[in-house]
Amino acid sequence: MESYFFLAPFLSFLFAGLIKFIINSLKIRKLAFKKIGLGNFPSTHNAISSSAFFTVLFQEGLNSPFLSIAFALMLIVAIDSLDLRNKIEKHAKAINELEKPNGFSFNLRTKIGHKPIEVFGGFLVGITTSYLFFLLVNGA
Repeated sequence: MESYFFLAPFLSFLFAGLIKFIINSLKIRKLAFKKIGLGNFPSTHNAISSSAFFTVLFQEGLNSPFLSIAFALMLIVAIDSLDLRNKIEKHAKAINELEKPNGFSFNLRTKIGHKPIEVFGGFLVGITTSYLFFLLVNGA
């Protein structure tokens, strides 16, 4: 089933988004539609990229030439989530503060990056989705 390689990451995207929506809704005690997007637990980006990696691993094995590409992608996304996006978050906060006295209201989003636990949560969603999908596809 060739669509397996697309469906598992897509399902990881949906599951991570659903988990994030439920957690945020429980926190604020109402449906958290305004909280949909970047940041928080679990990391959707990391769920997708880790699912791509584990999908290739489970389906093709360690000798697949695509495994190293999927691993590199997963690593880049994790580093981006933990480092680069946190730096962007700091810049957004600084820009918002700089523009207040000038009467500008950019209101740049200031929750962009992830904490390690959020990245790990995305990783768990990705591996779990890929493994369950692998079992389903292979009749195990």
